[in-house]
Amino acid sequence: MTVAKLYGATLPGDAASDAPAEASPDRRARSPQRALLAAAALLMCAAAGRAVSQRSRTAETKLHASDSSLGLLVKTDGYKPVKSVEQGLYPWQHVAEPHRNTFLTVLGGDTSADFIWHVTYKVAALRSGDHSEPAIAVSGVHGVTINATFKHAGTVYDVQVEEFLSTGSSARTLTAQVMCKYVRRELRQLRTEDREEYFDAMEIVAKTSMQDGQMLYGKKFYNFEE
Repeated sequence: MTVAKLYGATLPGDAASDAPAEASPDRRARSPQRALLAAAALLMCAAAGRAVSQRSRTAETKLHASDSSLGLLVKTDGYKPVKSVEQGLYPWQHVAEPHRNTFLTVLGGDTSADFIWHVTYKVAALRSGDHSEPAIAVSGVHGVTINATFKHAGTVYDVQVEEFLSTGSSARTLTAQVMCKYVRRELRQLRTEDREEYFDAMEIVAKTSMQDGQMLYGKKFYNFEE
């Protein structure tokens, strides 16, 4: 074996020449199959692209559809919205704490529109079994965000917001329900003011006798000894 053949070189007069080698019969037979597979792959990619495009258009349609409705955000002053309510752990979509400054914000409204708020609640049943007219908590207040105070724990409040465009015509109306209830928070998550008031109350309960406490705070007062 020559050195040239050892390293794969082609010499003049060798059987291998510069002319391209003829494809084997098996290779010629496989060529149409490869072409068919390539065409099928292209068709599958095109179908997948159309499906993705269709899903994108569907999602966009749903997004615009959701944009047509107004939303409500309820937040206690100094705190974020109640996470457990946002996670759907309670049957209510909105919760407001009693006797706390609460912000009500309408979401998804027209930036140039005016919003008029109405908040009502049903009072307890009378002895006759009839209900009086719903009591008014907020009526005719304007703004994207308003302040309100919910005073009755365990009561469901009805919120209605009317959107009026700059032309003066009514566009959309939001109706929602807000449950008024106390919210339990971890001690380190309390505002400094709320934490100090909590410690002050605990000190009164610990140091005040039952007799003095009920004289000062009513018959429902109990100290640590009882």
